[in-house]
Amino acid sequence: MKKVQTLVIAAGGRGSRIANHFNKIHFRGSKVLFPIADKPFIGYLIDLALALKFRRVFLLTSHFEADIRRYMNTYYLGSKKVIVVYGGRKGRKFGVPYLLYSIRKSLKTPFIYTDGNILFAPELLRRMQSGRLGKNSIALAVSKRDYAPTHSRVTIADGEIKDIYVRLSKRKINRSSRQAVDYFSMGVMAIHPKVFSLCHDFAHKLDLDNVIKELYLRDSELIKPVNYKKDWLAIHLRQDLDSAARQAPTLGVGESERT
Repeated sequence: MKKVQTLVIAAGGRGSRIANHFNKIHFRGSKVLFPIADKPFIGYLIDLALALKFRRVFLLTSHFEADIRRYMNTYYLGSKKVIVVYGGRKGRKFGVPYLLYSIRKSLKTPFIYTDGNILFAPELLRRMQSGRLGKNSIALAVSKRDYAPTHSRVTIADGEIKDIYVRLSKRKINRSSRQAVDYFSMGVMAIHPKVFSLCHDFAHKLDLDNVIKELYLRDSELIKPVNYKKDWLAIHLRQDLDSAARQAPTLGVGESERT
């Protein structure tokens, strides 16, 4: 299989859990545009994608659309590789699945999806870029470290997923034994376009975790775990910004090819 050539980045939601802090420091805008080491957070991901020679980078946004538009016009104006998809009211209502479904005709080959408020070592994208989906519909990056409390928990034994828990109301104690180990979805995955037809009413699933759960219940072999062992970070809470300031310059690095 050829290398995956398309990356899709979700540019974040309302950021309600971090809104109070942003109000205190008079920052108005999306958390993915918050400057980390003098660079908007989303810029690390976009520049990493361009450095890894992705031919197309779709940026999905439904919240703070005007801010995202200004940012793109400032730093990526004229780029033929970075394409912004504005979801508007329906995007805000139905979330990432709706936006992905709206551009499905542009996603006819396997692509990689990532949340826009996380960052990781470049090797994860390289690994997923060159990986084979085979009979799997989704290759899901998982980590033993849980930095994104809204993401799913995945129980793995003998290299296979044994259960998936979507948006637990209370975080349970992680299991770790010879039989089963709990991992956490990072919000990064390689996706085969057949998921648009495999998953019933894909556009209205509200969250990709719901898509993953439905496919897993249909056939567990449709979902393949990809174990990521290095550092990563996610911006959800005020304290995450401190971690990001320390780690971002060492993650997602790469010279941009803004052409």
